[in-house]
Amino acid sequence: NMNPWIFFFGAASLLNLGAMQMHIHKSVLNQFNLLDTAPMWDAEAAHQLLSELGEDGRAVYLKLYTRVLGDLLLPCLYGPLLGLLMYHRLPEQMKGRTWLLALPVLAAASDLMENLCVIHLIRRFEEGASWTDPGGVPDPVTEWVLGAGPWCTRIKLAGIAASMFLIAKAVFFKKAIKAKGKRRDL
Repeated sequence: NMNPWIFFFGAASLLNLGAMQMHIHKSVLNQFNLLDTAPMWDAEAAHQLLSELGEDGRAVYLKLYTRVLGDLLLPCLYGPLLGLLMYHRLPEQMKGRTWLLALPVLAAASDLMENLCVIHLIRRFEEGASWTDPGGVPDPVTEWVLGAGPWCTRIKLAGIAASMFLIAKAVFFKKAIKAKGKRRDL
């Protein structure tokens, strides 16, 4: 039986991701490696990307986050999906390990924070200027964002990968255990 919540969050995640991909591929964004897909971005990479995008490209990039089916919604869909899949697929003895079930929550929360960091950088960006104010003093919020954003990306990617690995492993081993049991019955 398909859990209706798994179906809902799975279908909504795919719909949202599809809408985001269409937005990317119909725009200038398809020519660039965006910050939230690059695990090792930093202040220099962010500045270079936003400079290369130009004013119109930055507006399109910002819209990727703020549109109805945008990247601010996606973590709110895939986080519960991965959590529900893990809860329903992990063996009983592993369900007591709440830190495992917290992986999708950590990934989604990190993704939301990363998205807010990138939005801040897009809005703060000035062509031909560095991330500091004219006096050379870094804006404390931007300085924090430039430190936290890349870590949020890494945590998000690691959390998603670990969650998917555990789900795949649980599904594979449940099938292998069932198959082994059927062979014994013969």
